[in-house]
Amino acid sequence: MRILRIAAAAAALLAAGFGCDLLKSATSFTVDTDWQEIVLDSAALPLKVPTGAVIPGIPCSAAADPCAAATTQISCSGGTYSCKVQCGTSAKCEVVASAESSMPIDLSQKVQSGLQSSALSKVTVGKVIYNTDANTLNFDTPKIELFLGPSTATKTTDAGVVAFATMDPIPRGTTPNAQIIPTAEGQAALEGYVRNYQTPFRMLARASLRFATGDSIPQGRLALKVKAYIDIEPLK
Repeated sequence: MRILRIAAAAAALLAAGFGCDLLKSATSFTVDTDWQEIVLDSAALPLKVPTGAVIPGIPCSAAADPCAAATTQISCSGGTYSCKVQCGTSAKCEVVASAESSMPIDLSQKVQSGLQSSALSKVTVGKVIYNTDANTLNFDTPKIELFLGPSTATKTTDAGVVAFATMDPIPRGTTPNAQIIPTAEGQAALEGYVRNYQTPFRMLARASLRFATGDSIPQGRLALKVKAYIDIEPLK
């Protein structure tokens, strides 16, 4: 009996000293957004340059639609990406384009399977990472902006869409894997979507492209994927 009492006392001390941590480790869990694929494909850019392998140097001025007459030498309209030819700061016509994509995310099953009750005590964004699967682009990417928005959002300018994070430029031909640091606003937005886990939402991406006189005609394709990890503590 004395041995049993000593064992019981020891167990009580352990529970007092470590019980909270043990309970936390047993009930806390992590979910992720699955890989969200982002593709930047020059084939989707409706750029037409009839002659040469570079963007031609076409003089322009501040007049209304100053590059309208340049369409016989360079044009960019009617494709997947929003694209136009406009007068640049060097008084030469240049190509500007915006490539956007929208990816649905549904965390309901992942969060629900980790819960013993329906309430969440604490939600914290852990790491956000990306892996580059392929990169045959012949130009360095600009910064790629990531956003979060409601399930109805298809454009980064839609209502309810907020900035999440910005990826550094990716040099041509390289395939980096790296971590992304979300903004405070973006982190709060993701945590909010996780708290409301039964409602799907979207991750959106945008790259603003610019090609000036002498730049190579864009070719190739970039394929990468982004994933965010979220730590969750259920309400005890």
